[in-house]
Amino acid sequence: MIVLVLLTIILGTFIPLQTATNARLQRSVSSALVASFISFVISTILLAFIALGTGELGNFSSINISDIPWWSWTGGLFGAMYVAYITFLFRTIGSVQTIVLPIFGQLVFSLFIDKFGWFDMPQCSISVVHILSVIFVFVGILLIVNQPVSSRFKQSEKVQVDTKTVSQNVSKKNKWLPQISAVLIGVILTLNSVANGRLGVGLSSALNASLISFIAGTLFLGILCLITHTLGQTVLGFQRQDPWWIRLGGVFGAIFVFGCTYLIPHVGVSALSVLTLLGQMALSLVIDKYGLFQADKKTVSVQAILGILIMLGGVVVFNFL
Repeated sequence: MIVLVLLTIILGTFIPLQTATNARLQRSVSSALVASFISFVISTILLAFIALGTGELGNFSSINISDIPWWSWTGGLFGAMYVAYITFLFRTIGSVQTIVLPIFGQLVFSLFIDKFGWFDMPQCSISVVHILSVIFVFVGILLIVNQPVSSRFKQSEKVQVDTKTVSQNVSKKNKWLPQISAVLIGVILTLNSVANGRLGVGLSSALNASLISFIAGTLFLGILCLITHTLGQTVLGFQRQDPWWIRLGGVFGAIFVFGCTYLIPHVGVSALSVLTLLGQMALSLVIDKYGLFQADKKTVSVQAILGILIMLGGVVVFNFL
């Protein structure tokens, strides 16, 4: 069991790895949309090989497609929106906030789903414990967001964006806008999870559901790239002068999806949520503090660490009590 716990925590680190590498890829292609498209293409190919190797690819013989609700096929669209936006946010608010802020949106929206029984979910009453856990998470977020800020751009790795313009966009008047949008994107992530989960039940295969989700997300991002005339920029993501690892975001994403599919029957959904979150938070702190993956170094104060621990406590209470 200890081995499974460690594997689950390690699996959680693949989310900040994906976000950080996609953010670095964004520098090369000058577009979060294009970087996300490349990531989704790689994830889709890798998941297809995994499904082929496990014998699950296209195994729909005993499935009645008409019994699957239409909205369960939309998970890939929400997943694509989520990945593209957090790739964009990474350079604005850093790894820690990009990872932890959507959690609040997820928890609050989950309460509404449970209360009203949306998406064919059984209705559940909202307890005082649930409300207290959400308050804990909110307090933790306030501590993280209001920590002393200090970031340093590496001169050798200038972004092809005027940093002065960025600082003006995130002015005092709009300083909460990136954080608020990060919370709202947590709702999108919940919609992705709910749709993929229902599709997995309908297809009797979480792996096939994940693959279909990634195919849909890839097509969605590809169409957006065509509409915005940025599809040609994908070639910029494969330049020799760039670090080889910037293209690994899709690999990390595919491994995370497959890992969750494998580990859920062994550790359960609640334990998976908490343990992967622990891995996400731990590596996000390291990325921000040391500027890994050519990210900008950001202050990681004792206040931020305390906020993360309070958040983690709230998530544990939400899932287990």
